[in-house]
Formats: sequence, structure tokens, C-alpha cells
Amino acid sequence: EGAKELYFVTVGKDNAGTKDDFYLDDVTIQVLEDAQSPDVEMSTKNVVFLQENFNDYKGIDEIKGKYCGNPKFDLVDNGVDSTKALQVSNRTQNYFGYEYDVSACIGKKIDFSAKMATEVESATGSVVKATLKMTKTGETDAYETLGSATAVGTEFVTLTGSYEIPADVETAVIY
Repeated sequence: EGAKELYFVTVGKDNAGTKDDFYLDDVTIQVLEDAQSPDVEMSTKNVVFLQENFNDYKGIDEIKGKYCGNPKFDLVDNGVDSTKALQVSNRTQNYFGYEYDVSACIGKKIDFSAKMATEVESATGSVVKATLKMTKTGETDAYETLGSATAVGTEFVTLTGSYEIPADVETAVIY
């Protein structure tokens, strides 16, 4: 049993969800694991589970995540420090976006960071967030916000968070 999804979306100031295009860059997910150490009987260390910055990709078929719904993905040259980023557009539902399966991390604590931007040019900006979706057979899906920030225009903001994924969930996805 375990957890499954991590996903990325935009939400309005009222947290109602929007269909705004967004950009994603510099995603890192680390897992806190017990490790034997010659100096200490038992210690813990962060192990990189996933790292994605999109810079070396020649096409969308190389990305590590997957579609949540049916948005359009493009690799664009306006990422952090003018590097490549993933543009997520044509979102017909507010929860459509980009997701990672993190079921292998069930029962473990994860540390998460990512950079996001939008094309929303308003004084108040748009809230961007990363959410963990966890499922168990016969129960309502559970959602946990891992990180959120207000993005104003194309300036990237950093989302960070930590969460211990319960051992009794069956799937976990960050989106």
C-alpha cells in the first residue's frame, strides 16, 4: 500500500482554481532514508528521488513526469536564468497539468522544491501550487499541498515543502 501523485496547478486568490498557463523548472524530490554509517550506528540522509530541470531535453518524449488530463506541453527557452522550462498550456480543467508518480516513496518523508511562473500580468498575481494526491481503495482521495507561492507574471517563484507520505495509502502522485 502507498501514495502516488505530485501535481502542479494554478489557483486564483480565492483558491477556486484557474486554467492559466504556467511554466515549471528545477524540480527536486528527495527522500529521507535511514542509512548505515561507519561513524554512527544509524543515521538518516536525503537521497535524490527525482531531479528535473528540462535543459538537456530535445523533445517532450524525454520528460520524467506525465500528463494530468490533456494539457499541451512545450519545452521553452524562458526558464530560470534563461534556461529551458516546461510550459503547460491549453488547460481545459483547473486540475490539468504535470504530474509525477511518487508511489515508491510511500511510508517515507519527502522534501520537495520546484520553480513555477505564469503569464498572468496582474498586480495580485496567481497562486501556483504543488499537490500530493493519495488514494486508498474504498476511501475518498486525500490531497496535501506540498508548496504554494504567488507568481506575478513570468518571474519564477520557488515552492518548497516536506511531507511524510502515510504507509497505508495505495498510490501517491504529485501534481
